[in-house]
Amino acid sequence: MGSAADGPVRELVRQRLQGWESRQREREKRREGWHEYQRVYKSASSWARDQTYEAVERQLTAMGAELFEVGALQRGEGDQPQFMLLRTWDPHSLIQSIPWLRYQNWHESHIFVRPKGESNLTLVDDLTMGALVRMRQEGFQPAAVVQTSPGNYQAWIKHHGQLNRELGTAVARALAERFDGDVKAAAWRHFGRLAGFRNTKSKYKQVVAVPEYDAWRGQNFHRDLEGQWMDRSGHVYTDEQLCRIHANVLPKTKFPFVRLVEASGAVAQGSAQVVDAVRGRAAYERYLKAVGMSLHNGSRTAIERLTGLED
Repeated sequence: MGSAADGPVRELVRQRLQGWESRQREREKRREGWHEYQRVYKSASSWARDQTYEAVERQLTAMGAELFEVGALQRGEGDQPQFMLLRTWDPHSLIQSIPWLRYQNWHESHIFVRPKGESNLTLVDDLTMGALVRMRQEGFQPAAVVQTSPGNYQAWIKHHGQLNRELGTAVARALAERFDGDVKAAAWRHFGRLAGFRNTKSKYKQVVAVPEYDAWRGQNFHRDLEGQWMDRSGHVYTDEQLCRIHANVLPKTKFPFVRLVEASGAVAQGSAQVVDAVRGRAAYERYLKAVGMSLHNGSRTAIERLTGLED
């Protein structure tokens, strides 16, 4: 009787083992496809990594600060700021930290940079190409120009000497007003975007669907003389392998890259005149304030004497 019952049990065990082996094979295929997908697209993204390193190094050199504050700003719904991860690095440490910054940017954080503390740099935000042309014509050659989005630019103006907080803010506002920049963003230590990373504002977000298999294969692979499919690195694939790779491809989310347009590092020849004018105006306003307070206090004392309130 026991032997009669063993038959169905063995069959059930055999079926379950077959099912488990089948699932294991499917997992192994998916894993193999994912590894191949990563290897193929890793070579394709190496160019972007090289471009990022080059852009960051050139921008930092043009700005010329010894220390930088770098912020990875995460935004929530409606692009409202939620929190910023703030780091202070010298240029070498900042470049070494690009993989960390790329990770934050990949998770849609905005990457910003500014000199640490008071400096000889002023950021003018929200400029047009026409404003940049006028800047150069009027003697304000930017040390660095960054294109933050299509048709929108930020310019770092380098002065002959370091500006304190009050003077730096006043000069930033004067330059923003003169060249039709963003006056609200004008301050002595305003953040600018770091080139080589994506501008992840939601209005620039584009979702690119995965191409059909034949189109995708034609874009990323070619046939060699023997009719085999090869990638850009010369690796050979069968159609079955390519199908597994294609099955793991996900829709892409695209944002515009922040581009470094110019990195001359030049000191703006026209800045000395503006700094002197702003400094003189600030001194005159302080003088008027002091005179006004003196007159006000003198008038109050006279009135108190006349009315007997002094006693």
